[in-house]
Amino acid sequence: MRNFCTTVFSTVTSCLIVLNVASAQTTEKPDLSKQPTLYVVGYAHLDTEWRWEYPQVIDEYIRKTMEDNFKLFDKYPHYVFNFSGANRYRFMKEYFPADYARLKTYVDQGRWFPAGSSMEEGDVNAPSAEAIIRQILYGNDWFRKEFGKASAEYMLPDCFGFPASLPTILAHSGVKGFSTQKLVWGSSAPGGGPQSIEKTPEGTPFNVGVWVGPDGEGVLAGLNPGGYGSNIDTDLSQTLPPEPPNPAIDDLQKKIGDLQRKLQLAQQNGQPFDQNDIQQFATLRGEQGDCTYTTLVRTKE
Repeated sequence: MRNFCTTVFSTVTSCLIVLNVASAQTTEKPDLSKQPTLYVVGYAHLDTEWRWEYPQVIDEYIRKTMEDNFKLFDKYPHYVFNFSGANRYRFMKEYFPADYARLKTYVDQGRWFPAGSSMEEGDVNAPSAEAIIRQILYGNDWFRKEFGKASAEYMLPDCFGFPASLPTILAHSGVKGFSTQKLVWGSSAPGGGPQSIEKTPEGTPFNVGVWVGPDGEGVLAGLNPGGYGSNIDTDLSQTLPPEPPNPAIDDLQKKIGDLQRKLQLAQQNGQPFDQNDIQQFATLRGEQGDCTYTTLVRTKE
């Protein structure tokens, strides 16, 4: 498999480079059963405020993000680009109205995607759940008003850690996907390591999977896209070996599913919840978390 190197951060959840270079600039869709194809999407990571101030962000970083990508759009007919943060688009509209109008045409063409769902790629450790929800509410509301479409994913490539409640918050905010590359910098999360099924970095539970929150809601999560400028040099077309059976988890999932259906039926019929059922549901959720932790540790060992 060819080795691809990209100088921009690329996420597993939103991709756009084709392995077969000859077919990269054609409109024909590959037969994925016969032509393993890797898609990657260009993405420019920007800390709106870090070791610089807003005048430099606006006049240099925001402006160049537009100008440089406009050149790539002209050069490559099938180039696609993601950029997050409704606040950054607000800067574009206010300070570069002509370029912003051009950008909107690329959005209409499906070549430039307003991404991330939020106003900024903000921290999610210290802020409350309400603050994260407001990021999504205001961010996607701005996207809808300006572009007629909202994001379906939450991108936090540079946030130092994520709470267990994040997938629950995202799912209930209408977000379907999540991606980061920060865990590869180092993580204390249980799982991962050279002995894990996917041989992910230590502390990265999986490459791509469903991240489930404490209430059972979840999002599709890409946790290991590599670093900002990393290479792709493995055969991603190979399937993973099946996970070893775990009767304890299977039994818990059945009990949780049965109880969840019972509670949903009571809700549909307008009946009050049985407090014993609610307590049992919480207890089973806790046991499920313990079982999952044990499985991750054993997999790592």
